[in-house]
Amino acid sequence: MATKADRAKTQLIINHPFFASVLLRRPLVETRDIPTAAINRTGRIMYNPDFIEDLSVQQAVFLLAHECMHWIMSTFTRQGTRSMKGWNIATDAVNNEILVQSGVGEFIQGGVRWPGAEDMTAESVYELLPKDESGEPGGNMAEPGGTGSDLDDSGDPMTPAEARELETQVKIEMSQAMQAAKQQGKMPSAVQRLVEEILHPRTPWHTILERWMTERAANDYSWHRPNRRYVGMDLYLPSIDGTGMGEVAIITDTSASISFRELAEFNGHINVLLEQVKPERVHVVYVDADVSRVDEFTPDQLPLRIDPEGGGGTDMRVGCDYVERHLPDVACCVMLTDGYTPWPKHMSVPMIVATTGAECPIAETVHLEV
Repeated sequence: MATKADRAKTQLIINHPFFASVLLRRPLVETRDIPTAAINRTGRIMYNPDFIEDLSVQQAVFLLAHECMHWIMSTFTRQGTRSMKGWNIATDAVNNEILVQSGVGEFIQGGVRWPGAEDMTAESVYELLPKDESGEPGGNMAEPGGTGSDLDDSGDPMTPAEARELETQVKIEMSQAMQAAKQQGKMPSAVQRLVEEILHPRTPWHTILERWMTERAANDYSWHRPNRRYVGMDLYLPSIDGTGMGEVAIITDTSASISFRELAEFNGHINVLLEQVKPERVHVVYVDADVSRVDEFTPDQLPLRIDPEGGGGTDMRVGCDYVERHLPDVACCVMLTDGYTPWPKHMSVPMIVATTGAECPIAETVHLEV
């Protein structure tokens, strides 16, 4: 007699060939060691037979497709230092909205819903999650599905090489699965858009920002370790320190024209970059027509949360002037703005501008697109 999982797989093969192609490449293991279903770093999907038998066939379809989404979205390789619970909630929010919009199975009540998440990244959803008293993202929210995490992160973490190899494997499988689904005329538009963005990405703003900041981290000089080449000449000169960078300034436009989603997107990616370049200290300067507030973060206080207060007019020149006067030795300065501001004529501190509007004429500019 066919189990509920077998019938769900059959429905995926008939109606949703893209997810069927992904699922049939994954080891599918029955176990009562977990309450519902889960996937691990290598793509092994597990499910509790008692739980799945209590679902309708269409709910079981949704469940299996949901675990496939974690594989498609490279959930584990993108987690970074984010908390597992919060990251699980954020990725579930995106996965569920895409599946609901695409009409794949029947949503299981108790799962995470976040209207609009189908057009967001999990990183930006994570930044918008409510926090508990300890600052844990999603801390007061129920676990996904009300039954615990569906991400099995047991075992040794992947090395960077293993992560790259895994992402390459995912892309190959997605390409083949998309072709199979398109040949049958059963490729959901939302899923196709997602897959094409993963397979043929434009250089996103945060990648440009990452390259820019990494270059400055790699070229940061350190006096802690002398340059050995010149020690024999009795010259004490700094060496290139590739392990981190000095202090960083972030100038944030406090005008109301930057949306919460854009702010969350910026916040999520800037924290990933700060984790990589390891600054000694981060200064966040909030600016409208004046400097309204300055927050400082040390490495042990990261990830930071950029939370500007609404203001009136905008003049980012005052923020640049503040950095020049009070933070002249920062390794670099990153500005977030809508671009509708007077610009300074010169900035001696290396600066890059992430903007939702006009370009900055005196600094490299990346357009913030969510």
